[in-house]
Parts: sequence; structure tokens; C-alpha cells
Amino acid sequence: MDEITALSIDLRAKLLRTLQERKFRRVGGRELIEVDFRAIAATNHDPEEAVADGQFRPDLFYRLNVVPIKVPPLRDRREDLPSLVDHFLAKLNNRHPARQRSIASDVLERMEHYHWPGNVRELQNVVERLFTLSDADDITFSELPTVSFTAPPTEKVANLSDLPFKEAKRRWVETFERQYLEQNIAYMNGNISKAAEFIGLDRKTIHRMLKKLDLGR
Repeated sequence: MDEITALSIDLRAKLLRTLQERKFRRVGGRELIEVDFRAIAATNHDPEEAVADGQFRPDLFYRLNVVPIKVPPLRDRREDLPSLVDHFLAKLNNRHPARQRSIASDVLERMEHYHWPGNVRELQNVVERLFTLSDADDITFSELPTVSFTAPPTEKVANLSDLPFKEAKRRWVETFERQYLEQNIAYMNGNISKAAEFIGLDRKTIHRMLKKLDLGR
């Protein structure tokens, strides 16, 4: 079960009852059916914080929290990135045997400097996008500049110390906003409404920022 903390209140109660009694009733049915199962639940939010904030039932949390496994975000375990890329690429190569693709080392190097706000799912989407759009057997960013990642802010504003404080701050903030919006909108496949929801800003604010930064959306 993915995003367990996003379950509706009604579903949380039903799930807790099923976990405790090992029985459930089909929709529209009358008979209780016994089941034997193992429940694996995941969330990208801290469930203990959700419980403390009153956003998640403590009894359901403790019922699910038998063997907790904390997986750090991709940006904190970049050493796993090459293996994950190989895994996703192998699946695509198996699915399309006539289109065998490989990832060049420069692509992996650029990926390692990206902060991956969308985590492993974003990485999977990027690999599939590269696989689909490339005509070459060896995929490089030079062939696909539209999906290359922008450089970290430190690479673009390295000489800010030569500027007055206010101007340096303005450029730094502008660079951050540009890259942050570009990366999150790309993660949402260009859907500004979904990007706004993910970022935590309303859609009109995103459009104003895009216009100010001359990003052409």
C-alpha cells in the first residue's frame, strides 16, 4: 500500500479492522471472509509526525509499524543511482528488443549532480524519456538537450562575491527559482497545476514566477 498516510478516514478504519481481525467483507457482500496476508505500507511523509499532528491514527500506525524500514531519498544515496539506471534501462531494453540502448558516462555524471525532488520515480521517468527520445544506441545529453539537467547554482553564480550584496542576492535567488521551477515542472511532465501542488504554491503564483523569469510558459 503506497502513501498510507493519504488514506481517507473511512478506509483507515476498515484497514485497521482487517489487520486486527484478518477478515473482510466484499463491497455489497454480507459474509465475512478470512484472509492470510502480509501488509507492506509505504509513505514519503514521516508517519510519527503525522500521528503527533493528529493527521494519522496512532492505533493504525502501531499496527503497521512492526518492522520499520527507512529508505533515504535518492539525493542522499547517489551511489545507488547507476544500479537503478541500469535496472530501469534493462526493463526497457527487454520490453523493446529492437531498440537496445545504453547510458553514456556523461549522463550518469550529470545525474549525480541533480537533487532529484521526485526521488526514484523521477529517475525512472527520466530514463524512460531518454530511451524514448534518443535515436542513438548510446544515450548522451548532448543529443537530448531538452532533458538535460541544469547545473547546480554554485556552478552558475560562482563569481557573486564580485557584486554588491543586494545584486548578488537577487541573482542567487533568481537562479534558484529558475532551476527549482524547471526541475519540478519537468518532473510533473509539464503539468503546472500538479507542480504547484507538489511545491506548495498556487497556480497563479507559479505563472507569475515563470513570467518574471521569462521561462515562456
